[in-house]
Amino acid sequence: MTLGLRISSIGFSGGSDAIAIGDSELIALIGPNNAGKSAALREIQAQLQGGPPGPVVTGLVPQRDGSADELVTWLENASAASPHPDPSVQDVRMGPGGQIMLAQARMLWSNSQPLGPLTSFLVFHADADSRLQLAQSVPSVDAIEGQAIEPLQRLQLDHEAEERLSASVERAFGTPVCVNRTGGAQLHLHLGRPTEEPRLTNAAYLDELRSLPQVASQGDGMRSFIGLLLALRATDYPLVLIDEPEAFLHPPQAKEMGRQLGLPSRQQRFVATHDSQVLLGLVNSAASITIIRLRREGEANVPTVLNSAQVRELWEDPFLRYSNLLDGLFHRGVLICEADGDATLYTATLDHGLRSSDQASSDLLITQCGGKHKLPAAIGALAPMGVPTAAIADIDVLREERLLRRIVEALGGSWTSNLSRDLRIVAAAVESLPGGAPLVADVRKEIEDCLGDDDTQRLAEEQTRRVREIVKSTDGWRRVRSGGVAAMPNGEARQAADKLLSSLATVGLFVVPVGALEGWAPSVGGHGSAFVSAALEARAHETNGALTDFVLRVAQSIS
Repeated sequence: MTLGLRISSIGFSGGSDAIAIGDSELIALIGPNNAGKSAALREIQAQLQGGPPGPVVTGLVPQRDGSADELVTWLENASAASPHPDPSVQDVRMGPGGQIMLAQARMLWSNSQPLGPLTSFLVFHADADSRLQLAQSVPSVDAIEGQAIEPLQRLQLDHEAEERLSASVERAFGTPVCVNRTGGAQLHLHLGRPTEEPRLTNAAYLDELRSLPQVASQGDGMRSFIGLLLALRATDYPLVLIDEPEAFLHPPQAKEMGRQLGLPSRQQRFVATHDSQVLLGLVNSAASITIIRLRREGEANVPTVLNSAQVRELWEDPFLRYSNLLDGLFHRGVLICEADGDATLYTATLDHGLRSSDQASSDLLITQCGGKHKLPAAIGALAPMGVPTAAIADIDVLREERLLRRIVEALGGSWTSNLSRDLRIVAAAVESLPGGAPLVADVRKEIEDCLGDDDTQRLAEEQTRRVREIVKSTDGWRRVRSGGVAAMPNGEARQAADKLLSSLATVGLFVVPVGALEGWAPSVGGHGSAFVSAALEARAHETNGALTDFVLRVAQSIS
């Protein structure tokens, strides 16, 4: 049996039950700032060592695989012999985190006690600061009699590990790395690889090696990336705790780091991240992954869990997989709009509204989903992860009862008879309004919504019928879209509309009361992105009190 140490279940302060991790090789801890991700890693290590439950992790169940003899064999390969001041004390091993006697290690392992000093040999905790030091030059070791302690020393004695590390770095940065074994007392890691035959008597090889830059002199991003992968490729820690692997990295390297961390391994890895690119990389490559999203409620850290099957199902939709909806997992809440222009104007309005009222900056993601018909899928992608979500839709969302019902149910609401009745009253009143020639801007917007974003799809029969309807004379829905609730007939219809919009807001769907985005500043003119640019230039997001009140009310509902 291969020696192993893993966490089989873990409990959080805001969870009613412990979370069974099962056979997951990879556990991703995600969530907004101050949710407890980094603290969870520290507390896992402390509790394995013998510390008490913490404010975030209230308990865990470690699983040990292998006998005490196998542990001793593993320690002899993974650490160095260390002399002791007392000559009668034998078999002391030294690792990067300290010393332990093999007899003590046997006892700790066999009696299922807390790991104590054995923890530093079996658990690797890689935070942002420690990773920067791993690629620094270290003392060289005797290739025949020496014993390696540091990861780079182990790489010196393991050519296969060097090749694996080099391939990983080349994939991320376009250049390999190599160990300089000619440096005498010091061992260096270089960017690049000599083309000459590696012999100490080959002057051309030595000159070429001398010209290669050292990894230790590179920027923080490259040193952090290489330092972490160096430790993973050159060591055999059974349990690895990795905090913010995206630190110092640009998005492409962050995604590649996630992909590398998700590759099959004998280790169990806990990865705490607040970067959607890392998460995408993990999901793309991990064979077995559990995602735990933490959120803070008062002093409690509340977990929401997705297992491997749920993760795969969630990311089958390419639009959701490659949109910035995933960024919402790292915010306290998400507001989904129909189009990019809506998200831009509402974001600017929220920022100004919070500043002018001397409130803290928002940790709310305002994004778009590519049209009202995609709102249910976008909301449904975030709901399983416990992300508070709301949506803003133009008033013509009331035109389709089936779509409206799907949105309400995706937000966790129920489609009631009262909603249905009010909607029928509104629809009947709107459809009774007199028609007229349509505006070009309205026609263009509705056709764009109908056709969607994928230009490679063939036109569906339903889309053909809808386009024909759009180019007909203006109906009541176009009038309401241009004039909002105020364009509806007074009396029963107006009362039903007010009730309907209030009920929908209660579940998280906020219908634009002025009809559509352009209704917030009708004097500006234009449509879509042209309108948004003109509205921002005219400072509509700063001067329109009704717009500010609407956006602040939506943001408050999410919090």
